[in-house]
Formats: sequence, structure tokens, C-alpha cells
Amino acid sequence: MAVYTHLSDSDIDTLLRSQYQRRLLSANAIDAGTENTNYRVTTQTLDDERREKFVLTVFEHTSQHELTPIIALTHTLANAGIAVPSCITTLDDARFVTALDKPAVMTPFAQGEHPERPSIAQCEAVSRALAAIHLTPFDGRLVAYDPVAKVEQLAIQLKSTLSDDDNALIQHELTHCADIKHALRSLPSGVLHTDLFTDNALFTGESLSALLDFYSAARGVFLFDLAVLINDWCVEVTDSTTHAVTHHLDKQAAVLSAYQQIRLLSNDERTLLPSALRLMACRFWLSRHALLQQHGHVPDSKSPEAFKQRLLLHLATHA
Repeated sequence: MAVYTHLSDSDIDTLLRSQYQRRLLSANAIDAGTENTNYRVTTQTLDDERREKFVLTVFEHTSQHELTPIIALTHTLANAGIAVPSCITTLDDARFVTALDKPAVMTPFAQGEHPERPSIAQCEAVSRALAAIHLTPFDGRLVAYDPVAKVEQLAIQLKSTLSDDDNALIQHELTHCADIKHALRSLPSGVLHTDLFTDNALFTGESLSALLDFYSAARGVFLFDLAVLINDWCVEVTDSTTHAVTHHLDKQAAVLSAYQQIRLLSNDERTLLPSALRLMACRFWLSRHALLQQHGHVPDSKSPEAFKQRLLLHLATHA
């Protein structure tokens, strides 16, 4: 699903030798993800034959100019002590290389596993890390994150492919967003990950070893980032056929408590959290439906229906 740029072993070996003074020992495509192409590569340095593992990421839709502040952000976060891998530089001290005319970077391979069913301790660890990201100063220019505008765009784009009931549901949510837009815009904001799903975190046991994929990082309302995390880490798909979901309120309570050990939520943020959960469920329902339309297939873990069910759950809970 997520291999859009196909590189041969020879392609990768040539890149490693010319840019990093390494040779390729093995390369395997990584199927996870939806936006970029990733390869897990094992290398050996040409001078002292030291073996190291990296992830080679090829960016499919983002220019080097757009990526430059994001790469700077990962260095800033790593230097702040947050578990964020940052890319290595080339022989010419450049952070980017070119793979089949697309920008690419090499990042040290982080040990650990993605939590399939996150524990309370894992939810707490990732929440503290997210709060630390939100509090880390960063002056680089990042795009503005506006999920309401994204839903509006996707609603128009997908209208003919969705049922009347689905279109009515989307319009209901957009009306709700219009009612609270001024309150949302006044909430605390700053640097966001925007995509902190379980497949973008690695754990060794209960210990967080790495946060991954900052390539959609942006500036926006912190509550949106927290809602993305809660919708994925605290809401579980319990039926792979119907995509029925269960909301683990104990995990959500752990997320909010751990986050606030680092950064306190305002009263307005607490009040608007249910609306943010609805908005982010709607946003990912539609963006994943757009991926399905584009590619004809998405993995079960990326099913748009699972996020529609999350939206319906939040509506039933907070109606």
C-alpha cells in the first residue's frame, strides 16, 4: 500500500555509497503509512565496516523546501530530550538526498514495536511526550493546521461518492463547527504532530522509544493533536467486519492526566474536547475515504469506516 516509489537494491546501494559512504547489506519496503515510501535498510560503512540500520524515507508529495523546517523541528525536539529520531547528514553535510527525483532522508532505525492495544502506561507515556512537544519552543515556519477547512474541502470532493446520509452527517458536523469556530480559534496553539497514531510510536515494553513521522507537522490548536491521540489510542475497533468501536474511558482519563503533568489544559479546552474528538474523527473518516478512492484499497487499519464509527460514538455520547 505505502510503497509508491520502487527502488531497487542497486538504486539504494548507489545512493548510500555516493552520499553516506556506506554499502547496502539489505533493504525491505515498509508497508505501514499512507503518504510516503519507506525502506528499512541495513548498511555497512566503507571505512570500518560498521553495521547500522536506517529508515530511508522518500517523500511523494512534499518538496524539499516544505520539508526543511520539519527536519529542523525533529532536530529541535531530539535536542530537547524528546524521543524523536532525526535524520543523518550526507558527506556534504546535507540533510536531504534525491531518490528518483524526489527528496529523501535517512533516519536511524528506532528499536521497539507499535502498540496494537495500548496499555494505560503506554497511553500515559505518549501523552507526556505530546505535551512536551507542545511546550518546546520552535521558530521555524510550519503550515497552518485547519481541520475544519480540510473537512469542507473533502466534503465537496467526495460528495458524489458518499450516500445521502453520509453527506447529511458531514453537513451536520460542519454546522456544529461553524457554531464554535471562534471558540476553537481562541484555544492555545503551537507546534503539532497532527498524526500521532499508534503506528507512529515505538515502545520497548512500557517505555516509549521513539515518536515517528513528523512530516505532517504544523502549527495549530493543541486540542486537535490531543483529539487525534485519544481517537486512536483510547478508541478500539472491536469488530473488523462492522468496524464497531469501544471507547476506553479509563485510557482517556490516563491520557488527560498524564498530559496535564506536563501542560495543564484550560477550562475552554476541557469544554471543547468532545467537539474536537468529533471534528478529528470526521476529518480522518473523509481523508481515508479519499485515499480509498485514490488507490482502490486501504489496509484494514486505515479503514475510513472505523473513523465514521468513532464520529457516531462521540455524537451518541455527547449529543
